[in-house]
Amino acid sequence: MKKPHFYFLLFLLIISIISFININYAYYIMEGLTSILLVFLAAFSVKYVNKFFTAGIIMFLVENTLEIINEFKPFNIFFWQNILIIYGTVFLMFGLYKFYKKYFELEKTFNGIFKRSNEAIFFWGKDKKLIKANPRAAKLLGYNSPEEMVGMEVEKHVFKEDYEHVNKIKKLLDNKEEIEPYERKYKTLNGEIKWVEVHAINVQEGNGEYYFQEIDHEITDRKKLEEQLYREKEKFRMYFEYAQVMYVILDKNGNIEDLNLKACEILKVKKEEVIGENWFENFIPENIRDEVKEVFNKIMSGELEGVEYFENEIITKDGEILNISWHNTYLLDEDGNIDKTFSSGLDITAEKKYLETLKYNAKFATKFLNLNNEILTKPWNESMYQLILDTVIDIIPSAEAGSLLTIEENQRIFTYKAVQGYNFEKLKEIKYPELPLSIKKPIIIDDWDDIYIPPKYEYELLIKYGRLKEIKQSLIIPFYLRGKLYGLLTLDIFDEKKKFSDIDLNFANIIKSNLEYLILKVFLELQLKKSAELDYLTGIYNRQAFFSRVKMMMSYLSRHNSSRMGLLYIDIDKFKHINDTYGHKVGDEVLKFFVKQVSSMIRESDLFGRIGGDEFTVALMDTDKEGIESFISRMKKVFKEKPFIFEDIKINISSSIGYSIYPDEGKNIDILLDIADKRMYINKRKKPEE
Repeated sequence: MKKPHFYFLLFLLIISIISFININYAYYIMEGLTSILLVFLAAFSVKYVNKFFTAGIIMFLVENTLEIINEFKPFNIFFWQNILIIYGTVFLMFGLYKFYKKYFELEKTFNGIFKRSNEAIFFWGKDKKLIKANPRAAKLLGYNSPEEMVGMEVEKHVFKEDYEHVNKIKKLLDNKEEIEPYERKYKTLNGEIKWVEVHAINVQEGNGEYYFQEIDHEITDRKKLEEQLYREKEKFRMYFEYAQVMYVILDKNGNIEDLNLKACEILKVKKEEVIGENWFENFIPENIRDEVKEVFNKIMSGELEGVEYFENEIITKDGEILNISWHNTYLLDEDGNIDKTFSSGLDITAEKKYLETLKYNAKFATKFLNLNNEILTKPWNESMYQLILDTVIDIIPSAEAGSLLTIEENQRIFTYKAVQGYNFEKLKEIKYPELPLSIKKPIIIDDWDDIYIPPKYEYELLIKYGRLKEIKQSLIIPFYLRGKLYGLLTLDIFDEKKKFSDIDLNFANIIKSNLEYLILKVFLELQLKKSAELDYLTGIYNRQAFFSRVKMMMSYLSRHNSSRMGLLYIDIDKFKHINDTYGHKVGDEVLKFFVKQVSSMIRESDLFGRIGGDEFTVALMDTDKEGIESFISRMKKVFKEKPFIFEDIKINISSSIGYSIYPDEGKNIDILLDIADKRMYINKRKKPEE
């Protein structure tokens, strides 16, 4: 396409040629063109300038017309020409004044909008360098002012993968074509990523050159929200696809719009095979199809808010009938109308069959309730373990025998507490170290050798008295106390035709939870009772508990006319001096050391208590005077050979001891304690002064 300069020069050449041929022709042509130009100028000024300017143009148009007419038919027009020129000039000048005033006001308004606009505005030259930008553009890209940006190349803040933006600018400048708004991202001076929506147009200057105006609306927050929504959508899609319940989405006609992997697994289909297929025609048994469809229609019509629980049969691709428990709700379209149903289903076929069996045999509820009452209302003792095992074997129909093992406190070894179907007396001899595997929930095992092989002696006992080789399958129920494994309850099957089912496993989980709760409650109560009887520092009986238990022992001895009991009253020598010299922390350590040594010497049937700061009592069962003095002699020897050592402190501990004998010297605890106390002080006075 030729540029305007070419046509202008061509016109001048033609007029020059005509002038050489006949100057008058050239004059008439120019006058005619001037009139035409004035007509177009008047029409333009009516729309785009103002009425004063238009009036001035019209006056010059009339004057020019009179001039042409005068050439063909001369008459005196000089007066009117001057009048029209004078008034036309005045109107033109006034019109131009108003035009430029309005132009400058518009320019001022434009500059105000340009500077204060919330949109980033860029003007790019044909060389793709920035001509100017507004403050919002500078802020967007991290500059202090727009002036810093002048001359910047368009590629500066463009990501390499986003060079399509540069191509669009080139397209605008070269082809003068408009482009649709599009989105792009900037990299700011400090490395941030800013997203914008670009509105681009090309602008033509007076010289015919084009430049590119870019108006950017920042959409960073929107893009972040879109990305977040996309991630949430993907997260939902992952949850939807891999959930362990079946999800089915139906459109308003009951056709399958989507379903997850679990649904495909249960229905035994591939997703692409069933999308678009009618749910009711393909997967609902004919005998209940109308009933299920009626519920669906009520949900779609809004008559039902959503069915929290609905149970019905479905038929799989291979014809298997399954029972599904559904939770149904509806989905809305953009206008808020019910558009789809969303259903989550759980296969309860096995549970259904089991519950139908329980209708004829209500053992589970009755037996377990009775077990709860028995454990919670009666004092805990070792026989409770047998009651638990017998009840569980009775509850699980497949179980033919079983055992219950617990971990001995502070020893981390398993011992048998109860068995059914085995020789308990022989199995009590077996002690297992803690199993190498971690069992967190009930499991079914087919071969014990795959799980654990004990040492040879214990293994032979298990084969002989635990019928290990006869067991065809076992169900292991672990139970935990405060997060630590406390025991194992094993149920065993000897009949090859029998198997533990998934239903048995489900009920084993229920049994596990209930047993853990019951045993924890019992042991917390026992621990609470025990902590009320023990001395907080040394862990032996406190004064009240010691006296209470000695009275019980005396009562027992009295009723059975049994043997004697020795009561020792012990006081640690120079304990006040130890406290004053080394402090109470060391004093406490001395007390704990003393208790530990004495505890190691007494028998399980004896009693040991702290009745005061450094004063202790020991009740020795089935002991006479000779036995008491032998015990005292051994005590002295132990403390003489083993001094107390704490950090860099070494102390030789000794004690003063008095004793009395029941029933020779009294049958009352206070009398016996008073005798022992006096003898202790006699023993203490024989030693050097503290």
